[in-house]
Amino acid sequence: MHDLGVIQGPVTTRRRWTIGGLLGLLIVVNYLDRGNLSIALPAIRHDWSLTNLQVGIILSAFQWTYAFANVPMGWAVDRFGPRRVIIAAGLAWTISAAATGISTGLAGLVAIRAALGLAESPMFPAGIKVVDSWFPHREKAVGVALFEVAVQIGLAAAPILGALLVVRFGWRLMFVIIGALSLVPLLIWVRSYRQPEQDPGLPPMSWC
Repeated sequence: MHDLGVIQGPVTTRRRWTIGGLLGLLIVVNYLDRGNLSIALPAIRHDWSLTNLQVGIILSAFQWTYAFANVPMGWAVDRFGPRRVIIAAGLAWTISAAATGISTGLAGLVAIRAALGLAESPMFPAGIKVVDSWFPHREKAVGVALFEVAVQIGLAAAPILGALLVVRFGWRLMFVIIGALSLVPLLIWVRSYRQPEQDPGLPPMSWC
């Protein structure tokens, strides 16, 4: 007897790995958006003459909203489904990430970083829900491991990409460009993702 919504059989193997790869891309851009601040911070600190305390407040703003929003966002994923929640969250984190580049002071930057933490908080609950729907029991751990791979790629890429963009365009445009990159996997998600039972690319009864 199989769990409802968990796909079985070789006919869907490639499709579920495509879904896993798309989740990975979304997580990579999440970590680009949250990690690029550390690259720009020396320039921001210089431009705004920030104190150590102010820098600490900026760096912690993301974490506070991210931490406290995880439980309600998990409820939202259960209530509305990962497709809708990721679409809404993706639009919010794209706007928040890009808006960092037009912030004009400490209060605005703290508010934007807090908004980014709120916007990105549904990603892991939604991703776990997707893995549970698309991967059979024997592959769920591998599906979740894709998250960890994506996290490390994002952490590794953020300093390199961020530094290149800051040198070439300045810290403000760096935030705008990386924020805009978030739209690419989000648009693919909007076009491609459905629950297995609603996916037009799967043969009838290939999930059960």
